[in-house]
Amino acid sequence: MHNSTAPATPPGVKKPRQLSLKRKLLFTCICMLAILLMCEAGLRVRAWIKYGSTNPDIDDSFVFLDDIGLTIPRPGYETHGRSASVKVNSLGFRGEEFTQQKPVGTVRIVCLGASTTFCTGSSNATTWPQLLEEQIRKKHPNGSWQVINAGVPGHTMSAILKNLKHRVLPLDPDLVIFYEAQNQLAVDTAQLARDRGVIAADERNISPTVAFLSHYSLLFNLGHKNLRIMAARNDSNQAKLNGLPPDLNKKYVESLAEIHSVLKGRGVPLVTSPFLVKFRRDQERSVQIANADIAFFYMPWMSIDDLLDGVDAYNKGLVDYAKANGLPVVEETTSIPADGKHFVDCIHFADAGNVIMANRFFTLLDQGGTLQRLMDTRQQGK
Repeated sequence: MHNSTAPATPPGVKKPRQLSLKRKLLFTCICMLAILLMCEAGLRVRAWIKYGSTNPDIDDSFVFLDDIGLTIPRPGYETHGRSASVKVNSLGFRGEEFTQQKPVGTVRIVCLGASTTFCTGSSNATTWPQLLEEQIRKKHPNGSWQVINAGVPGHTMSAILKNLKHRVLPLDPDLVIFYEAQNQLAVDTAQLARDRGVIAADERNISPTVAFLSHYSLLFNLGHKNLRIMAARNDSNQAKLNGLPPDLNKKYVESLAEIHSVLKGRGVPLVTSPFLVKFRRDQERSVQIANADIAFFYMPWMSIDDLLDGVDAYNKGLVDYAKANGLPVVEETTSIPADGKHFVDCIHFADAGNVIMANRFFTLLDQGGTLQRLMDTRQQGK
């Protein structure tokens, strides 16, 4: 007859100790925490190698000026990595040192905008303002030239106007290049989403808790960003604006007009360009959605059609204003190929994109005779 009784433990051998459920859970949590800490450490090492900092978004490299209510790059900030090196001079502008007082005979060009002018993700030597200066010096070696990068990541039109009045005009620029649209589009559509009830009236793009965790954990930052982009990429009209009003760009164009007015009052020419993006109308739907990446992160209330319409509307407003007021403008928006070689995301250029961007402005200024006129004027001491 079969005996189902478990065999007794042999004499002298200790019976295996059974772990309680509580201990198993604790052990599992410890293992998961160890894995997360290893991933966090790996990401920090990777960020340090690539960017020279454990914070690739360099959020800690900015200061807020209470007297004018403006965020600027931290004067003297410097970091060096394999993928990007950033140096901010003592005046709070990205690049090498220069004196606030313009040297005699020097033509000073200032590039005004946000992160796509600051060139987040690029080294100082490969930003498009720096490459523009190099092109100008090569073509006009007899002149004395300075191209200053006054871009500040995150700036909307109101901040750009403050930056112009309080930091750029004291530099006595001979010409200003304006390039920005995306941040204002995000602000304006967020308000539209609140008005339509798509998002809560008090909803923030990023909650304080998420902002806190993202600042102290690269793993959380990366995971949250990718999950949010994946969710917002859903190609449906649910929880989306689903169409934009024809006057959405009104505030943008009015701010552009104010920038122009301020410069005109000082006799400083303004040059501009529509905003270039990686997602375009001639692409297949799946490519458009994939190329929009961080636009969905910052504007999850926008469908891909909303994004395309929004960019077109703001660009049309800018070009129409430029033509109506005689401003030099680079009208085309497709000279920079929409691929990973030229874009690091949907709006920021890689080094190859920066080369073309610099050439766009150089061609406009050089072929129109603007550079020669500026050089002649400065050499005559006017």
